[in-house]
Formats: sequence, structure tokens, C-alpha cells
Amino acid sequence: MNKIHTPKTFSITLLPRFVVLLLCLSFAGITCAGNHTVHAELKWTGVKSFYIDSATSLKVAAFAGASYHEESGYLPVYKATWNPAGLMGDCRVTLANAVYKAAGNLWRSGFEGNLLVKDSVVVHATINEVRKSFSISASLVPMRLNKVTGVLEQLVSFDLVFSMIPASMSAKSIPAYKDNSVLAQGDWYKISLAKAGIYRVTYDEMKNWGVNMQSVNPANIRVYGNPGGMLPQANAAFRYDD
Repeated sequence: MNKIHTPKTFSITLLPRFVVLLLCLSFAGITCAGNHTVHAELKWTGVKSFYIDSATSLKVAAFAGASYHEESGYLPVYKATWNPAGLMGDCRVTLANAVYKAAGNLWRSGFEGNLLVKDSVVVHATINEVRKSFSISASLVPMRLNKVTGVLEQLVSFDLVFSMIPASMSAKSIPAYKDNSVLAQGDWYKISLAKAGIYRVTYDEMKNWGVNMQSVNPANIRVYGNPGGMLPQANAAFRYDD
């Protein structure tokens, strides 16, 4: 079975007849003044070893300037910062002019994060204030699983667009929540992990949990998990709905 990395807690569901796809797309609502575009061209360098501590390392996808965090499952993260002149309205940070390429040899070079890659790239943004000076930080994992082909792809160039909406035009938004939790169907097994690392779920372990492995289609086994840690302080920060 594939090795599975998850920083905190994950669950396994056995779906009897169909596959559930979680589509993840969000925009971060923050305040800023003016419009700004950051153009990025990423130079991917293959796979490298990233050390979580002196005894634990992961094979991670790498590009020049990438950062790695437990919250992202140690997938590579691109970050950009903008210092606006002031705060006068709502600002959304969106991805534009995205160009992808197939990751190719990542599947064969020991990359251990393929099960964590989403089928769309999500932009997260936060506002920071230090001594009445403001900055906006945007981050994303520049990888996706193509929803049509199922191929792992990497962003090679894109724009991050910081778009200002005047306060007089912005309306209070009501959060959109999922109608049904993914937990509503299937048989679930919750596993708590003491620390970050690489974990393998074996045939015998699942059998000991009471799973009838003779009647299970391996293609219907799913692994779900959300990063642990403290909830963000800012109301506009991203939060997992399910």
C-alpha cells in the first residue's frame, strides 16, 4: 500500500459504490487599498530530502524558494507579500494566467506527498499589522491532480492578483458550508497520531479493525485528514468546513 503522511489525525472510509471528490476552492477576504499583481515563474528541481527533525526526513517536491510546513503536509509552498498604501475596502487574492506541466518523474522518484495534493490550487491570504504598517501575505501549494486526466501537475508560471473592492461596494458575506459531511456515508476508522511522520496502513491492520477485506474494493478506500494546530486569529483566515 502507499505510504501516507499526515501531521495529526486522519480517517479511512470504505465507499461501497462510488467515489467522492472534494473540490476545494476558496478566496480569502481581507482589506487593502489599490490593485496589485505578482507574477511568478517557478523553477522546479525535482525531489529532495526535507528533514522534519534530526531523525525524520521526507521526500518532497522542490522548486527554488519553496517553503515547507506541517500545516501543508510538507508540500512545497509559494509565498508572496504585498505592502499596500492603506486599508480601504475588501481585497481578494486570486490565481490568474496559470500554466501547468505534468510532474512526470515525481511519481517514480520517491515523492511521498501525492495523496495530499488537491485537484485545484487554493490561495490563502492573511493580513499582518506591525506598528500601524500593513502587509498582505498570500500562499499556495503550486501542485494539483488534474480532475480530467488524474495526472499530477505543477504550476510553472502564474499571476497572483490582489483586487481591491471599495468599502461602499462590498457586502457582508455569509459563509458557505457543505450540505453534507463526507462522514455521512461509508464505514469510518479514526486514527490519532502522536507526531508527524510517514505511516503505513497494512492489510492485516485493517483486518484487525474488523474490515472484511474480501469484500472491499481497494479503489474505494479513501484517506481524509485536516492539519492540526491552533485556529487562526483573523476572522477572514481559511478554515476547514469538513
